[in-house]
Amino acid sequence: MDLVEIAKIVRPHGFKGGLVAKTDSGKDSALSYLTKLYLGKSPDKTTEHKVLESAWMPKGWKLELSGITTDTMAKELRTYSIYALRNDLAPVAE
Repeated sequence: MDLVEIAKIVRPHGFKGGLVAKTDSGKDSALSYLTKLYLGKSPDKTTEHKVLESAWMPKGWKLELSGITTDTMAKELRTYSIYALRNDLAPVAE
């Protein structure tokens, strides 16, 4: 898999497994349209998650992902990177 790091998980959001992620691209991030993300400490050790919800907030992206259902699970992912398949990303403008 050709994965590209697009964000970092910074903290849990709420009590049902929500996450807050930071990106360098802010509200213009690919998190606005991706339907599948990969979480892990490195690109070769990730788990795949379906995006249930993504919303831009002033302090980062709020994400709800499949398989993450409690705040305890979300806390364990703090500092993990968020990756996307290179082919899923929009082409870079000239």
